[in-house]
Amino acid sequence: MLASYAAQNGDALPETLLFEEAAGLVPVRLIKDNGVTTGAELLVPEALSCRSQVSPQNVAACLSLKVEDILTDVHQPLVASVGLPFLVVELASREALRQCVPNLQGFRAILPLDGAVSIYAYTRDVGPEAQCDLLARMFTPRMTEDPATGSATAATTALLAMLHGKTTLSLRVSQGVDMGRASTLYSCFDASSGKPIVRVGGNSVITMEGTLAL
Repeated sequence: MLASYAAQNGDALPETLLFEEAAGLVPVRLIKDNGVTTGAELLVPEALSCRSQVSPQNVAACLSLKVEDILTDVHQPLVASVGLPFLVVELASREALRQCVPNLQGFRAILPLDGAVSIYAYTRDVGPEAQCDLLARMFTPRMTEDPATGSATAATTALLAMLHGKTTLSLRVSQGVDMGRASTLYSCFDASSGKPIVRVGGNSVITMEGTLAL
């Protein structure tokens, strides 16, 4: 919408925009292809913070899964944030991710927690033909699903980099597949300069168009 407005008024958008979010000002770099804006990449506003953990039993109840579907070999389900907190949980299989159904009673039993109201579930079980590193789904307290969640992807990338002792980590994350709105997010963690930097972004597609008279 910003690009269309600028084009109609003869203005050129800057390479980087600033979004004013609850976590602060978030720089957003425009991704262009032959001069046409095709997507965006944002720099997260905060360093990773890890907060409370939640038992696999309680998380399984939230997602209508079995306890054995919750994987804990890398981390327990926990609240992680790089600006917006999420309860991050790893699932044992692609099938478990596919079977997730948010359960209102399960959500109300543990959320909100340390600022998190939503659950981000992911799996490393992507299959040999998948063109991604992780598959993910994100469920809100309204029992709805988000097809692409940059803030949760960024937090999970920073979390995995920390847990695996990585100075740099780049991930391609596929989300929204099971709700029929597939998306791909690209995230990058880089602490080579001594200060961790996390970026997340992706290309965009037009789903609707319109104009506003100001």
